[in-house]
Amino acid sequence: MGAGFEFYFQSFIFAPEFKISNGLGDVHVRDQNLRYSNNMGELKSRMIVFSIHLEG
Repeated sequence: MGAGFEFYFQSFIFAPEFKISNGLGDVHVRDQNLRYSNNMGELKSRMIVFSIHLEG
């Protein structure tokens, strides 16, 4: 999911954008040789991104 705006100036376009991403699958790989690997039930990826686009 994300949202952004475009601001038009005389010499360039300024476009900030905010995005949120949630992973659906479990990315945890269990390893019996690692001490804390079995303590975690699942591990999902999440990301928050703020980006700025400049167009001239």
